[in-house]
Amino acid sequence: MIDFGKTDFIAESANIRKMLKSEEALRSGNQMMVSHRVEAIKCGFGWEDLEF
Repeated sequence: MIDFGKTDFIAESANIRKMLKSEEALRSGNQMMVSHRVEAIKCGFGWEDLEF
């Protein structure tokens, strides 16, 4: 999980976007990436803010 208190959110979201764009990640339906998005929404970031 991302620790939003300690992690640079911009850098982390860029890393997540890279993972989401990779064909293998999209095929695998990686649960970790879903969790990142859910956690971000819980923290008050909207889909538009994340720019996936």
